[in-house]
Amino acid sequence: MHLTTRPHLFTLLFLTLTWSWTLAFLAGRMHLKALAIRLSPLLLLWGNLHGGFIIAPLLLLWTGGAAYINNRLTKDTSQKAALLVGLGLFSMLLGGVNPYGFSIYSHLFAFLSNPFITENTSDFQGATLAEGTLLPWVLLIAWNLTAGFLSRKKMRAWEVLTIIGALLGGWMSVRNIPIA
Repeated sequence: MHLTTRPHLFTLLFLTLTWSWTLAFLAGRMHLKALAIRLSPLLLLWGNLHGGFIIAPLLLLWTGGAAYINNRLTKDTSQKAALLVGLGLFSMLLGGVNPYGFSIYSHLFAFLSNPFITENTSDFQGATLAEGTLLPWVLLIAWNLTAGFLSRKKMRAWEVLTIIGALLGGWMSVRNIPIA
């Protein structure tokens, strides 16, 4: 795992902003219009700086789906889940505003599904004890479990699903550990 000065540092920063604004929206501290106004220029910039911009629509769609499940379980009639899914789809449109247009998505898929790249690049390997990449992942799990226990509040379904998704992402690829 490396964190040298590279474009993926923008992905770490922009993901942090996207996630914190999404949480503010879900908590009722931010309206959808404010979220969309903040995310739009960020996503336009992100889509032109690093391929990791694909995380934003996936995060919004995942969180929208998790919020929908939470709404069904708790009989909540909030429309936030549908709004997040819509914003996730809109963010995919914004991601296509780059010199490569929407073909960037097929390029990302081809790149990330290329066995030669994924089998020979250590960043795309799973966390292992032998290479010392398992420790950050184990620390991440311990941090999440400790934070969940110390918060002493009942976690909502979307929170649990989001933590599970982040942990699985970190487990599947070392590159995802800082993002998780």
